[in-house]
Amino acid sequence: MPFKIGIGWEAPARVVNAIINGPGFYFGRLIPIPIPTAINKALSYDGDRLLGVALFWFSIGLAIERHLKKQALDSHHPILAAGFFAVAALICGALTYGGIAFAFCPSPNMTCWEQVVKTAPTVLSLVAKYPLRLQHTMVLSVSLWLFFFCGYFADRTFAAVKRSLAQA
Repeated sequence: MPFKIGIGWEAPARVVNAIINGPGFYFGRLIPIPIPTAINKALSYDGDRLLGVALFWFSIGLAIERHLKKQALDSHHPILAAGFFAVAALICGALTYGGIAFAFCPSPNMTCWEQVVKTAPTVLSLVAKYPLRLQHTMVLSVSLWLFFFCGYFADRTFAAVKRSLAQA
């Protein structure tokens, strides 16, 4: 343990890893794969997250490659793609709202703005003090990724609608 840091200290490399690898880092443990103990110990017991991280970056790379080669889904089937992207944007938006409401509202309800104002300083100080160690901080990190995915899918929805109107 580093000198005068205390028990609540988290290695910055793990925090950066969790932020960069986003949902793949968090949901990678949901994919059951056997990891040898030596490898898991060498990876600070995060070896079971490797497949989730690999699948996350594979899907992002595949989307970029298909877009660059003009083989994107909205190129061939713009109406189907618009529907798919709209549903994905709605799901990501709802999960983002749910994650933020979970992190900032002690009692869950749809109108919790007063609770957000009261609990935000406490939750944000915990985020700064114990990054990605508490459930609230991990939920906020995933919610941030989902917020960006919501924007991405909304942008792709409008592009697909625009392409389908141009073809009509």
